[in-house]
Order: sequence, then structure tokens, then C-alpha cells
Amino acid sequence: MMDIAQKIADKAHDLFIRYGIRSISMDKIAGSLGISKKTVYQFFSSKDDLVTTFVENEITVNIARCESLKAKNSDAILELFFILTYAKDFYKTLYPALMHDLENNHPDAFKKLHEHRQGYLAELMKANMTCGVRNDLYQDDLNFEVITEFLLESLTIILNPDLPHINNQWELLFGYLIRGLLTAKGLALFNHYKHQQEGPLLNGKYFMRSFWDG
Repeated sequence: MMDIAQKIADKAHDLFIRYGIRSISMDKIAGSLGISKKTVYQFFSSKDDLVTTFVENEITVNIARCESLKAKNSDAILELFFILTYAKDFYKTLYPALMHDLENNHPDAFKKLHEHRQGYLAELMKANMTCGVRNDLYQDDLNFEVITEFLLESLTIILNPDLPHINNQWELLFGYLIRGLLTAKGLALFNHYKHQQEGPLLNGKYFMRSFWDG
């Protein structure tokens, strides 16, 4: 029975991403799976319930990716880059149309997004800054609250579809943002990475060189 619920959730996810939340009805979800709408309602009490599940699943994936960083034993500079990258990937799924629909029509799901941003992501960034200061990579007079909010808000600019020239330079912008936090020791490490032939390896992928340019 749980397999059916998962199939419904997965199909809804695909349809929401492809066509937007507003245009997808429970009838369309059922029809695309070849099951009755009654079957869908056996597992999800409403479309709003299904939308909330969609958001919860996206949050779960984002948390899993961020938590995987801890196993890499990366320094604070690399870790913050990937925290920002994973947050960008998370919000890219939702901006701009889905986020607008969530905010206006699905308050419970939107609240979960807000709690994830102001809770998990914010605390993750603050912990990163604490580590960076402790290891003399970040300046010790940083206002964690202000910088965290600034970094999170920068994602809305990077993902703004009206700013394509910025959308394509997100690694470069993250580099500028991170460099502003660094001590002399942190900047030396930053420049060390910058001048590597390929860049640091993490999760099986090399950094794109644009992150270290500028």
C-alpha cells in the first residue's frame, strides 16, 4: 500500500515541477497513473496534503545533501560553498512560479519552507561561521545573524529569472560572498584553491573554475 502512496507522491512531484501546482488537479494525477481519484484520496486527503508532501520531500533531499557534507571533513570555506550550492538547487526547483503558488494557495506547505530556511539552513550557516572563526578562516567580528540572512536572501537574486546574466554566474557570486568573510589565513586557502588546476574534489565533482576567478 505504501508503494502506491509513493507512486502518487512521485507522480505529483513530476507534474508539479513540469506544469506548476495550480494547473494540476487530483484528477490529472490519478489519470496519469491510471488509477481512480478515489484511490488517490485514500492516501492523501486533499491536494493541499499532496503539495505539503511534495515540499516535505524536497526539504528532506536538501537536508540529506547538506548533512553529507559533514562526512567530507571539508574546511569551512568549501562547506559554505556547497551549503549555498545545495540551497540554490533546492530553491531553483521552486522559483519563481511554484513559490508564488505556494505562498498564495498552500500556506501550510509555504510555512514549512519558511521554517526550513529560517531554521535548518540558517543554523547550518551559523554553525559553519562558528567553525570558520574557530579555525581562523573567517573574521572574528562577523554578525552571524546579518550575514546568514544576507546569504539566504542572495539566493532570490541569483534565481531571479529577470536577471539571466546573474543566474549564469552563481559560482562567481558565491566566491565573492565567501571571500568577504575571510581572514588572511582564509584568503590564502581560498587562493590556493583558486590556483589549483581543477579545484577541490567533493561528491565526485570538481568545482567549476569560475568560483575561484575574480
